[in-house]
Amino acid sequence: MSLTRSLVRLVREAEQHLQRICCASSHMVLHRRLKGNNKGQGSDSLFSPLPAKPTFNPDDINVGEELGGQINRGDLLRVLNMFYKRPEIKRLCQEKGLDNRLFHQAFVSFRRLCMESENLPVELHIILSDILQESGHVDDIFPYFLKHAKEIFPHLECMDDLKKISDLRLPANWYPDARAVQRRIIFHAGPTNSGRNTVRSGNRGRKTFCRSRR
Repeated sequence: MSLTRSLVRLVREAEQHLQRICCASSHMVLHRRLKGNNKGQGSDSLFSPLPAKPTFNPDDINVGEELGGQINRGDLLRVLNMFYKRPEIKRLCQEKGLDNRLFHQAFVSFRRLCMESENLPVELHIILSDILQESGHVDDIFPYFLKHAKEIFPHLECMDDLKKISDLRLPANWYPDARAVQRRIIFHAGPTNSGRNTVRSGNRGRKTFCRSRR
């Protein structure tokens, strides 16, 4: 019984030690990435936006312009800049995983797309037209901006999964199926050259022999 208790205690201590190592390792990796080698870079520096090119087909009919009227590019730029400066928009973006740097990159891409596109999406064109006619609010652009942000930053769609698979804090909860298997462990102890590293395997069952490294 004393040997069994000692083995259980050793296993628990090894598990706790492994957990502390994993926590420290994950913290150090995250710390290095967040610090960016002491250059002040954040976790957002790990992501780069995908290129988004405005679509143009001379055969397409500009339905948005027919329904909402033509939009002056100067007025469009003014509305987009108003949208960018809104504190409420930045707060919503923070909740969706867009920090300041990602938000700025997404806005630059979205602004370029709006300014260079010959035919805006119908719904977005109507929203912008309503804002210019003071029958809409600049915050109404947010759903279309967020959709564009997720297109150039695909990781925003799977942030929860990324956080889950990168969490190394609780190794004791890893591989639940393997940990649920009932095993019998035999601990051989003895001085040097006592034969403790010798194992005799029988014909029944599957056995794994573990020994210390030299």
